[in-house]
Amino acid sequence: MPWTPAEAKQKKSDLTGAEAKTWAKIANSAYKRCVSDGGDDAKCAPKAIRIANSAVNKQRDSKMDREMLQQAGLGACLAAEPDPTFDDGENDDDACLSGP
Repeated sequence: MPWTPAEAKQKKSDLTGAEAKTWAKIANSAYKRCVSDGGDDAKCAPKAIRIANSAVNKQRDSKMDREMLQQAGLGACLAAEPDPTFDDGENDDDACLSGP
């Protein structure tokens, strides 16, 4: 501890270079926070690894969602603010599709 990007790749082997840097930063931050809250290494290290893995996975999912929207010709939805007057009764995720 602290983890480096090279060590991040040992914990999650499919990381890109940028993801490994992100992983290490998140894991180190989570570990530090856990220890400052009274945790010990046995508790905090595995928790920090889980948090970093989850954060990188979410980042990948978000990137994939953006790419899929762009490929589908819906790139405008990425920057669109939800239309407060549009309500499909389910959620606001598709508000950018409501049109003018």
